[in-house]
Amino acid sequence: MTNNKFECKHCMELLFGKKFILQDAEAYCIPCYEQLFSNNCEECKRPIACDSKDLAYKDRHWHEDCFKCGKCNRSLVEKPFAAKDEILLCTDCYSNTCSSKCFQCKKIIMPGCRKLELEGNEWHETCFICQSCEKPLGTEPLVTKENKRYCVPCFERKFAPRCKSCKKPITAEGITYHEQPWHKECFLCTNCNKQLFGERFISKEEQPYCQDCYHQLYTEKCEACTKPILGSRSLKFEGKKWHENCFVCQSCQNPIGTKPLAIKESKHYCVPCFERKFAPRCNSCKKERGTNKTGTSSSCVYRTRDRQSVIRPRSLLNPWSRKRMPITTGGLIYRERPWHRECFLCNGCKKQLFGEKFVCKDERPYCRDCYTDLFADKCDSCNKPIADPEGPSYISFQERQWHSDCFKCRKCNVSLVDKPFMTQQKEILCRVCGSKRV
Repeated sequence: MTNNKFECKHCMELLFGKKFILQDAEAYCIPCYEQLFSNNCEECKRPIACDSKDLAYKDRHWHEDCFKCGKCNRSLVEKPFAAKDEILLCTDCYSNTCSSKCFQCKKIIMPGCRKLELEGNEWHETCFICQSCEKPLGTEPLVTKENKRYCVPCFERKFAPRCKSCKKPITAEGITYHEQPWHKECFLCTNCNKQLFGERFISKEEQPYCQDCYHQLYTEKCEACTKPILGSRSLKFEGKKWHENCFVCQSCQNPIGTKPLAIKESKHYCVPCFERKFAPRCNSCKKERGTNKTGTSSSCVYRTRDRQSVIRPRSLLNPWSRKRMPITTGGLIYRERPWHRECFLCNGCKKQLFGEKFVCKDERPYCRDCYTDLFADKCDSCNKPIADPEGPSYISFQERQWHSDCFKCRKCNVSLVDKPFMTQQKEILCRVCGSKRV
């Protein structure tokens, strides 16, 4: 104590014969000490006097009379309490307000009691029981259904799915197929009974098949080798399928693929083989294959699988063979015989007749001009050919023919078309002139 006068450190008032309090080795009178160092009550906000009890909790202070439950207002002095959101509560209020309630009996789970938690809910240990046999579940395995808990044996007996095959409950791993449960070992191929769990399989009419059985029973077969066609490397033609390597020419056995082809008696041929074996030969020409009359390469048209026409050069044919040329494009039929267009010529002037009108004589074709010059009847009057003996512009009488314009009276030159006439020797006369002659 450094103050020789023994006075209050704060107000300097002498302390002889008075109460005082030492603070940090300094003396303070009671009023100064309370003013400088006393704690304020958390409840009433007034200083806690030196002659009063100072009750403290987590750096907070209360008068003894102010240290009460924040809910029921009962004194907490020398009683257990708890704090919730900085509010002091007695154990009863804390339990009612803050303690969890049993999900089963709805009663409070008192602090210190053993409880069990599941899916965010809490139970008394004695309330956490199987809904079927009512035995406590404790920490044993359980199954939940519709918010009810069951021990494993009860659940399997009441709710476990039944295998569609063996009808027994599925308690371990199983599979679902078409919304039906199956044991792994019961899920088998419908045809060969091979286990399908973990394997690829294919469904047919809601029945499972292993891939081998499905392809053998249901997959489209190749028309050539009769084996199943798998994947996308296949060819389809006229509603039938082939492996790409099985769709070959029936003559040379080379794959046809997407090349032009020809069909004969339901057999497929590449174009060169078909031309060599079956193409009709022109009735006229005997020239080198692949060369037309002008010496240039000609072309042919073939039918593809989609029925479209494809132009193909005739240069693939053997240029050294001097047989009648096959007709592969632009041909025609005359007298049931095939001809190239360029080979169907007038028998007189050799003019090409394709697309032109022509006249037949002794099974030989003639253009109109040649036929008229060579074979047409002559007009009895002008001695010129009658160009169209089948047309309406000529008149015939007693194996004699006239142009309509030439059928006139020999004497007066009057047209006799659709008029009565008379004959005198070889002359044709109208009735007037014929009467005068008589």
